[in-house]
Amino acid sequence: MSRSPDTLALPPPPPPASSQNVIVALSGSRKNKNVVTWALEKFAPEGNVGFKLLHIHPRITSVPTPMGNAIPISEVRDDVVTAYKQEILWQSEEMLDPFKKMFERRKVAVEVLVLESDNVAAAIAEEVARNSVERLVIG
Repeated sequence: MSRSPDTLALPPPPPPASSQNVIVALSGSRKNKNVVTWALEKFAPEGNVGFKLLHIHPRITSVPTPMGNAIPISEVRDDVVTAYKQEILWQSEEMLDPFKKMFERRKVAVEVLVLESDNVAAAIAEEVARNSVERLVIG
C-alpha cells in the first residue's frame, strides 16, 4: 500500500514538560462525591494534571471470626491473613469505584491508591512527599 505524497506520519507529541500532581484523599463518607466534583471542576480544566484517589484504612492487626471475636494476625495462618487483607483492599476499591468513574466520565486519568496506616495524617504526608504533590484535596 503506498502513501499519497501529501500524507505525513507525524511522531506523537512529546510528553508535557511538567504535570501537576493532585491527590484527592477520601474517607468512606457520602460527602466524598462533592469533594471529587470540586477537585475535577477546579483542577481538570487546567489540563496536564495527574490525579490520584487516596484512601487510607487502619493497619490490620487482627482477623475477625464468625463469632464476632478478633484473633491477632500472629495467631492466624498466613493464607487466612492474606485473604482477609485482600478482602479489605477489595472493599476499599469498591468504595472508591464510583469516584473513579466520575473521573472516567470526564475522560480524566486517575490512579487509585489504597494504603494501610494507623496514622492517616502521616500516611498522607508521606504520599505527598513521595510523589511531589502540588495540590492536596482532603475529603
